[in-house]
Amino acid sequence: MSIPEANKLIINIEGGHINTTDKNARIMEGMTSVIYQQEAIESNDKNTRNYLTSKHCAASVQEGDGQ
Repeated sequence: MSIPEANKLIINIEGGHINTTDKNARIMEGMTSVIYQQEAIESNDKNTRNYLTSKHCAASVQEGDGQ
């Protein structure tokens, strides 16, 4: 498979603290990201969200320091 080189990429990154239901457990920190080209944005019907025809996603979680 050959993927053409992109001139421009859009990156959305979100992160934050994740609480658990266990009161004795430490808080975790999580991060997700989505990378896509502007050409991958397609329109839906009016008054609805657009969608991506192609994207790359990644997620990571680690034990936080409790702050």
